[in-house]
Amino acid sequence: MITETSQALNALKAIIEIAKMEASSKVASQIADKVIPLQSLILSLEAQCFDLQAKHHLAEEENRKLRQQLAEREQWEVEAAKYQLLGLGYGAFVYAAKPDNQSEEPMHWLCPHCYQQQRKSILQRTDRCAPSGAAQLACPACEKVIVTNAFPGQ
Repeated sequence: MITETSQALNALKAIIEIAKMEASSKVASQIADKVIPLQSLILSLEAQCFDLQAKHHLAEEENRKLRQQLAEREQWEVEAAKYQLLGLGYGAFVYAAKPDNQSEEPMHWLCPHCYQQQRKSILQRTDRCAPSGAAQLACPACEKVIVTNAFPGQ
């Protein structure tokens, strides 16, 4: 009888262990059913975070470029304010230093085309003369030629 009772108790213990494992398996299955959608949501959130981080980086880069452009524009406006448009005759115009501009630079004229492009390009006298005998000034940057009898400082 002890043997039978021992066998019955062992069988009962085995049944209890199987029941526990079954219950544990059901809980694990229920947990897994909840975890999988959560993991999917976490991965989706991670992807959105990476996208936002990339957009933030692009926005910072654009901001940096715009600040640089603004600084360049402000610098050009300071430089451009030192010059005024001057008519030379023959329908030619140049930008010349304003009379009140106290500069260390020698008297010079700027190419009007380049000036409009926010570039400072000093006109240079060429060896050629126009058919009228007038001198030619050339822009080294854009190669425009201006015909005139006047020269800076006259």
